[in-house]
Amino acid sequence: MNAMTATAESQRRIFNHFAKRLEERFGGGLDALTLWRALAYALAAEDWKLLRPVARVSRSGRRIFVCRLADGRWCFVLFDCPLGLPITVFREGMVITREGKPSLRLGVPREF
Repeated sequence: MNAMTATAESQRRIFNHFAKRLEERFGGGLDALTLWRALAYALAAEDWKLLRPVARVSRSGRRIFVCRLADGRWCFVLFDCPLGLPITVFREGMVITREGKPSLRLGVPREF
């Protein structure tokens, strides 16, 4: 299943969650829909200039990537890779739980 086969309702729920977390964690003024679409496109196109893989979160295909927002802030994005959609966002320094692995404090890789 990918974004093209996910139902419109499930895509709407995923986007609404993404937009809510984006506003909570990065404040207003960001165009959530434009960012959500750009991130989904970057993953599909394997645009590693925009997105950089950070960690696998689950065996089912959820992964964390890092990108830089237009205002220069770093944003960590949880993707459901089989769907090809961004699910939520995290700020640098937040801690995530990974399936079968220790927790991870998010930090920007030096080479990025």
